[in-house]
Amino acid sequence: MPDRIRLDGRVAVVTGAAGVIGTATIRLLAERGARIVAIDRKEQDLAAAIKDLPASAEALAIAADVTREEEVAEYVRASVDRFGTIDALYNNAGIEGDIKPIPEYSLESFRRVLDVNVVGVFLGMKHVLPVMLKPRRLSGQEAA
Repeated sequence: MPDRIRLDGRVAVVTGAAGVIGTATIRLLAERGARIVAIDRKEQDLAAAIKDLPASAEALAIAADVTREEEVAEYVRASVDRFGTIDALYNNAGIEGDIKPIPEYSLESFRRVLDVNVVGVFLGMKHVLPVMLKPRRLSGQEAA
């Protein structure tokens, strides 16, 4: 079946890009023509994740912690500085936390899971949505 979902020239931000799901996602988005902004805390893993992307992906790798608002604001700013906009956000960063019965689970571990899996998603949307919702003009026409 032919690939009918093309993303040529679109800018896609992917958090957790160095993980298994994130790496598969940036590859798929790049294959469909997207320009990639890959976000992860693990700088070396992030470099490995983007190294085989096609040149057309114009991949930008940014080491950032999704739980730190200033780092989220900075990856959004860097994305816009490089590409002018953001068309898609895949808020993929997430952790499992400890695997143990609740009575043995520490509050500190639980709060870390909430910070990454909930607060990180919120912060990504908080800073990316204003960019995505900003009206744009392409060749004299409103962007779709």
